[in-house]
Amino acid sequence: MPEVELKRMAGGETERMAREQKFVRGLYSGGTLCDEAILLLSDIVGNDRAPVETSPEEPVVRIVADIIGEVTGKRPVPGGASYYTDGAVLVPALKAPMIICGPGDPGLAHQPNEHVEISSPVQAVRIFTLAAIRLLQ
Repeated sequence: MPEVELKRMAGGETERMAREQKFVRGLYSGGTLCDEAILLLSDIVGNDRAPVETSPEEPVVRIVADIIGEVTGKRPVPGGASYYTDGAVLVPALKAPMIICGPGDPGLAHQPNEHVEISSPVQAVRIFTLAAIRLLQ
C-alpha cells in the first residue's frame, strides 16, 4: 500500500508516528458511536439476540481458514466469540454461515489502546481477495 494512501486513511496519525513504530493507534479510542447508540437504545429496542453458530465443517470455514494459513503462515482453529456482531441478525435472516475475519486483536477492539500492526490490513486484503476468488469460482 502506498505511503500516501496509508496517511490519508489514518487521518494524519502516521504523521505522529516514529519511523520505527510498528502500530497505528485506533482512530476511535474508547468506543464508537455505534457502541454508544446500542447501549442507549438497548432498553427500547432490546438487546437479547440469540447466539448464532456456524459449523467448522462448513466449506466456507475450511476455505477461509486455509487461506489465512497461506497468507499468515498460521492456520487458525475455528472457534466461537462471546461478543455481539451483526451476525446475530444476518445469520438467522439469510440462513447463511458466518465467519468473523479481520485485522487486529479482538481483545483490543474499541479500547483506548486499540491498534493493528501496519502489515495486518495488507494481509487482510490478500485474505479477502483470495477468499472472493475461491468462493466465487
